[in-house]
Amino acid sequence: MAKVSKTAPILTVSVAAELAGMHAQTVRQYDRLGLVVAKRTRGGGRRYSLNDVDRLTEIQRLSQDEGINLAGISRIFELRDELEKIVRAKNAMEKQLMRLRLAYAEMEKHIQSQRERQERVFAVDSSGEVTASASLELLRRQLYAAREDERQRSSRNAAHQHGSSHAALVPQSSTDWLVALIEQHVRQEMNAYEPVTDDYIDLEELDTYMKTRD
Repeated sequence: MAKVSKTAPILTVSVAAELAGMHAQTVRQYDRLGLVVAKRTRGGGRRYSLNDVDRLTEIQRLSQDEGINLAGISRIFELRDELEKIVRAKNAMEKQLMRLRLAYAEMEKHIQSQRERQERVFAVDSSGEVTASASLELLRRQLYAAREDERQRSSRNAAHQHGSSHAALVPQSSTDWLVALIEQHVRQEMNAYEPVTDDYIDLEELDTYMKTRD
């Protein structure tokens, strides 16, 4: 057997009155007073729902058992309807708040992911090997170590070729310039909120440029 919705206006005046335990004329009077407003058919007939029957029963109880007049009952229903609206609005706001919290958490996750991507710095050393650093500080240390190894190799090669300890050293200022260039590059990328994972710094080209400056 199919279930009937409690809001479906399918009951005539006589049926609604019988279910509520009152006279049909009383039901019509409540309709005129606005206590229980019936839906209308195309022909003008009144139709009530099961919720309307519950309301009629409540009016009967408040009137007979509690001794409340119709004006007081009307006010009680007004306050009850307002309370139901407030509860519905509260529930809607809670759902909206939950959606906003989920969206905020997703945004935080995305921002953190972008920061992690932006903090990864890739470089190509003189041998052509690609190295990845988790931070600018780590890249700086790697650059210093690479420059020191290169300086020592240059010194040994120069000493071996010329039979002396005179070597072509890379000035410290050039090393500082290289690190400053890397820092400036990374800051520009981070300020633009663009990932730098595909940007490469060719140390060999930078080294050639620095030697021309010397």
